[in-house]
Amino acid sequence: VGRWVEHPRYGPQLEVDQSTEVEVETGAASADGASGSVDGVASFLRSDAVKGVGPKLANALENRFGARAISVLRGDEGAAGDAELLQLPGLGEKKLAMIRKSLKKWSGLTDSLVFCRGLGCLSEAQLASLAGTHGPETETTVRADPYMLLTEFPSLGFSVVDQVARARLDARPGDVARAGAALRHCLSRATLNGHCCVPRPRLLTGVARVLEC
Repeated sequence: VGRWVEHPRYGPQLEVDQSTEVEVETGAASADGASGSVDGVASFLRSDAVKGVGPKLANALENRFGARAISVLRGDEGAAGDAELLQLPGLGEKKLAMIRKSLKKWSGLTDSLVFCRGLGCLSEAQLASLAGTHGPETETTVRADPYMLLTEFPSLGFSVVDQVARARLDARPGDVARAGAALRHCLSRATLNGHCCVPRPRLLTGVARVLEC
């Protein structure tokens, strides 16, 4: 909650009276990292991206197959997978064919979209932009430097990206990429506050404070 005011030196400024911190739901990652994958698959199935998969079927697929759901739906597990699929209530051969036809349009991007949804911090537009830009290499790119999310989507904020990076993508507190992202965050915040220069000691103190969070 706040208002726009005219600063005598820096011009229009947003004066904040009250703010609310929003924490990203990251979930509890398992030892093999499967938790994020299951979340991403479930979110993708419930997103209406795949024709023929409604809420009930999405729940049934998640409960029966977990992170395997997409690969089984694509037919990657052969006749055995198909037989198991057709045991689900409301799923016959005709509907399965329709679902597989719908999945084909996501060919090459399905895994990327599932991964993006599993991060838990991106809007529909953001995940589509990320997967569309990096294609099949999306997961590899983000895992190599999770803080690139902050570069592509500054509105996420450092704390959100940092939480996702450390909880889901195995980022370490001492990673160089994390320090660089904190530095850019502090510089960006200073710019938004109307500064065009920040004394080195003050900047480093700010970076250290951010990294301690």
